[in-house]
Amino acid sequence: MDLMIRRHEYFELHWNCSTYNTSAVPDEVKRHPYFGAFLFIVSCVYMTLYVPCLYAMTRKELYNNPCYKIMVQMACCFWMAYSWAAVILAINRIASLTDRAHWFEGKKVYYWLTLPLTIGILSSVFGTPVAYSPILASYTFNPFIESVVDVDHIYSMPIHTADNLSFSILLPTIYIVFYLKNRALLRNKSHSSASKKEYSLFLQCLVISTCITMAATGYTFIQFLNLPLWIGQVSHILWLLVQGSPSIVYLCMNRSIQRILLKKVKLRITISKVSDSQNHSQTERSHNTTHKTRFSSKVTGDIPAISS
Repeated sequence: MDLMIRRHEYFELHWNCSTYNTSAVPDEVKRHPYFGAFLFIVSCVYMTLYVPCLYAMTRKELYNNPCYKIMVQMACCFWMAYSWAAVILAINRIASLTDRAHWFEGKKVYYWLTLPLTIGILSSVFGTPVAYSPILASYTFNPFIESVVDVDHIYSMPIHTADNLSFSILLPTIYIVFYLKNRALLRNKSHSSASKKEYSLFLQCLVISTCITMAATGYTFIQFLNLPLWIGQVSHILWLLVQGSPSIVYLCMNRSIQRILLKKVKLRITISKVSDSQNHSQTERSHNTTHKTRFSSKVTGDIPAISS
């Protein structure tokens, strides 16, 4: 955004497509119809599944839990904010399992949430624009990557690379260190009825964080190395999985979200049945009233008039 508004001439010089030779790369290299159709279908499925999850997480009974506030932020933010929100989510789950939940009590959780939000806003405003390359089948900072060798690193974004590398190291380290130091605690929590919910949330966050780490690592390497097409495609599928996997994890593993959605569905079914019953009763009453009116008219019509 900063490039397009404040440094517009620089943006036009390096990102203008008017000098781009579209015939330099054969169409069969640029077109991947089956892969594109796959991405479109999977994206639609993920977005459709995320809507009810987001509805459930914003209900008061769940949103009062700091964990769900972080999850809602992850559902609404882009990559760099999303990745650091995942780190905060990992810290939150570990804090809950180690009796340090007071770190996120009350308004403290909002102080935590300002970090990924600030990173996301700054990277969006001052960061290098990113575009999807059909040739690499993934996102890249160099929009002309097939014809322009970025020797001067005009299209690079060191902050994004540092973010991905540090995130790829930090997030798994948090989980590994916690697991090695608290294996007995996790076993006790998993068998305690009072803590099964917290343990389940921990497992959900671990699955989501694993997907995020794999996607971040893959995207870091494809920005610098000349890798085969399938690696770019796999990295993009992992990135897509990161965006959509939370909805599948929530629907399959989170009983609180399942309960809210099932309750909502049952309520709608009940309302629909009551509405149908009322409409049926009104139809019956209307039919009976019409029948009585017709019967009364027939009886009145059969009585002979009395002449004076």
